[in-house]
Amino acid sequence: MLKPVAMPDLRQRTGGTYTARIKIPRDVAADYAKTYGPRWSVKASWRGLTDAEAKVKCTEWGNVIDGRIKALRAARKGQRQTLDHRELHALVGLWYTEYVAKYEAKPGDPEGWQHALDDLGEALTLASGPEDSDLSYDDLLADASTLATIRDDVARATAADAFLADHGYALTRESRAALLDALAPRYVDALGLLLKRAKGDYSRDPIADTFPTLEPKAQAGVSIAALFDQWCNETKPANGTIRRWKPVIDAAQAQWPDIRKVTEGSAREWLRSLVNDKRSAHTVSTIWRTALKTICNWAIGQGLLTNNPFARVKIVVPRKIATRESKAFTDSEANTILAAALAYDEPGALRDAKRWLPWLCAYSGARAGEIAQLRSQDVVQRDGIWTLTLTPEAGTIKNRKPRTVPLHEHIIAQGFLDFVTFRARGPLLYNGPPSEKRVRHIVQKVGEWVRALGINDPEIRPNHAWRHLFKLVAERAGIPERLSDVITGHAPASIGRAYGQPTLVDLAREMEKLPRYEV
Repeated sequence: MLKPVAMPDLRQRTGGTYTARIKIPRDVAADYAKTYGPRWSVKASWRGLTDAEAKVKCTEWGNVIDGRIKALRAARKGQRQTLDHRELHALVGLWYTEYVAKYEAKPGDPEGWQHALDDLGEALTLASGPEDSDLSYDDLLADASTLATIRDDVARATAADAFLADHGYALTRESRAALLDALAPRYVDALGLLLKRAKGDYSRDPIADTFPTLEPKAQAGVSIAALFDQWCNETKPANGTIRRWKPVIDAAQAQWPDIRKVTEGSAREWLRSLVNDKRSAHTVSTIWRTALKTICNWAIGQGLLTNNPFARVKIVVPRKIATRESKAFTDSEANTILAAALAYDEPGALRDAKRWLPWLCAYSGARAGEIAQLRSQDVVQRDGIWTLTLTPEAGTIKNRKPRTVPLHEHIIAQGFLDFVTFRARGPLLYNGPPSEKRVRHIVQKVGEWVRALGINDPEIRPNHAWRHLFKLVAERAGIPERLSDVITGHAPASIGRAYGQPTLVDLAREMEKLPRYEV
């Protein structure tokens, strides 16, 4: 069920007036302005009420705005409804009842209602032709072509689109046309009744008894899979995030076809049941719970959900007993891997990756995937400095921002530039067109190769440990943490450190401080 996009913020002003404001979401702002006027926010105020009465009024008003937003979103998504004959006339009856009730107690001057009738009569005459000017309203409104011609006039006079949105309806073109055709004669009846009321005639209205009762609409379920698709379309997450979260969303969709029906208790029970020998508590907490909590939080912000059942769920992650002081390779481990990479010359699809990926990671602190997706055109010389350009154009970059890393002189001394020159334009460490799947495969296979070299401590990651080691070696070499963060693509530790981006010359000067790995 859609809720008010933001709960109304009810405040009491000096003098006792209560005011409330709701922000219009961007995705429907233009449609809302076209239908109702305000574009970015709507406001309401009430006087002479108690606190309790003001809260009730505010809630009712918020529900009206909610219905409008829901209908406008449904219309944008093409989720339009078709009315059967009974529903159509019941909806017309609801409009008639609300329209009359709005003015019946204080109808004002009879002249105003007569003017409205005259305006409609003029529109009907123009639509049907001057030869029909003597026909009655009933005769004119019985002609289908006349009704079709005045639909826009009827829609404006009755505020039909706002009425539909207020009640959560987004009709197909055919159903909207049929509704306006059925509404036209009832609009005449309403104007005639209010003209009588303005003259003091409050006799019984026979028209009101002719409408069928409008049955409440069944609420459609809210699919977590559909929410995930919308979230992906709007937020553009990294492909790796989509890949990791998609199985989570699919499992949750199978468990709960309607995410609105999930309670905090059932969410907690299900998530805890996922922990087993193959799926750790850490995985459930950091991937499964995080994915579901994130999507539901986003949906609340978009007005698509009213609560997040995963928000307060906690998965107890047993504290591991660490037998290793650092997540970085030891000098011995690093030398073992780099020596094997330097000597690697076996034919096969992974030859270039095993030869260069460990060395490039060791001297850049880059993520293994960032190196595996390098293209030959990403190795360029700028201001006399050879560099690696790590860019989202090549593939996944965690912060989605490109960065330039100076090449260490030892990489150049090993003939890396000759290797790049030899490679055709395109992926540097594998053959064929760019492929995220191939990049993941390379990272996985190089990791397995490292394990096969005897680097099998489960407390370190066979590729990511280079990142930890780079930071450690950089600190020993006297490279300021702020500059090593820029090289590795780490977020600044504070807002102040984000100011004054270092130049490529600055980074190259620091890179010269890194000692060679002697293997």
